[in-house]
Amino acid sequence: MEIRGTLTVTNSTFSSNAATSGEGAAIWLSTGTLVITNSTITGNSATTKGGGIYDFSSGGTTSLVNTILAGNTAATSPDCFGSPTSLGSNLIGNNSGCSYTSASGDLVGTFSTPIEPLLGTLQDNGGPTFTHELLTGSPAIDNGNDSAAPATDQRGTSRPPTSVRSSWSPAHRSPGLLGGGC
Repeated sequence: MEIRGTLTVTNSTFSSNAATSGEGAAIWLSTGTLVITNSTITGNSATTKGGGIYDFSSGGTTSLVNTILAGNTAATSPDCFGSPTSLGSNLIGNNSGCSYTSASGDLVGTFSTPIEPLLGTLQDNGGPTFTHELLTGSPAIDNGNDSAAPATDQRGTSRPPTSVRSSWSPAHRSPGLLGGGC
């Protein structure tokens, strides 16, 4: 998806996209403002760089909150290229080639020690769109920021109160969202 303007993405999954002759398989920001909240960007591939996000905008910004950006591939900068801004509680699998400054609650992997988000396959987990379920042991489970999360997850399911989250199994967690949306 090429962005030239202002776009807010919430409760979304970008998966299995390919840029066969360049960069930015899932998201390609050429100018403007992009805010991604409670979303998953995984399994995308680019031939050169920015398998997940390619941000080469001049004066534009990409901001992430409660988002998983991991498991993407490219010759360099597999998860992101550019300078996204963290608004907190993100999981970045591999920050190589990405001028990413972490914020509170972020989990950030590197080229030598990437973070595996432990996501299930893209499938129907209920709701109108396919999602990736957070698997048992996923570092994203209960790592989201509740105050930045919408009232429902990508499936349209209400989020349970924080006090009951730890008792929920990953199968009951909201797929496609950091912290399981639970």
